[in-house]
Amino acid sequence: LNLQSTSKKVYSLQFKPANMSQVVTAYLQDKFNGTSTAISMVDTTKYNFEITADAKSAGADRFSIVFKTAGVLPITFSSVKALKQNNNIAVQWNVDNETNVRAYEVEKSLDGREFKKVNTTKATGNDHSMITYNWLDVDAFKGDNYYRIRSISHNSATEYSKVVKVALQGEKSLVSVYPNPVQDAIIGLQLKDVAAGSYNLVLTNSMGQVVDVKTIKHAGGSAALNIKTATLKSGNYILEVTGTNFKQSIKVLVAH
Repeated sequence: LNLQSTSKKVYSLQFKPANMSQVVTAYLQDKFNGTSTAISMVDTTKYNFEITADAKSAGADRFSIVFKTAGVLPITFSSVKALKQNNNIAVQWNVDNETNVRAYEVEKSLDGREFKKVNTTKATGNDHSMITYNWLDVDAFKGDNYYRIRSISHNSATEYSKVVKVALQGEKSLVSVYPNPVQDAIIGLQLKDVAAGSYNLVLTNSMGQVVDVKTIKHAGGSAALNIKTATLKSGNYILEVTGTNFKQSIKVLVAH
């Protein structure tokens, strides 16, 4: 990416994918900060950055996009579906000519980038048959839910299906930081339609190092909180907010 005609202030890059292959992943390389940030192949990805007094922060070659192969889509997956069932989501995948498969893992994500295993289903065919598998997600979130299937062979080789997305009705719970960039080591946390409960806040720097951990108790609904953090250097951080059936990562910029 050719960066030109910038001045000392905060900017935002936005990447909007269209018809991107699910077997390819993309990463934004920030040469100045030394970071690599995943770019979603299905949703808009935003990346905030700052032009400072350091001339290298405005370097024309500061940013580049690197594409990597995530894994070849196996021909055994003829289809993958995710369908709403009241407050749950039914995940179904069809397999043609199943051979040498030990198990399938259902992986789930809230942002289409970071997936975690939520179910393991033992393969029942392996005789070149056509089989349909089902799993019900009873812990679905309001808003977007992403799923993919990982097949595991008897020799531990793995392959991934395409990613499917389904949204449950209802306003999506949201946590945001305002103002952003933050100053004076105080993070203004804005909670919108968030369920009551305890939430863990983990702040990491651009190197993936944890710099602060907090726990807050929320009475439910919407609220604005000021979170005092450790003294932070200027740069990019990630604030991960985790609670029961809730997880959200927020990019935080610290400027002095």
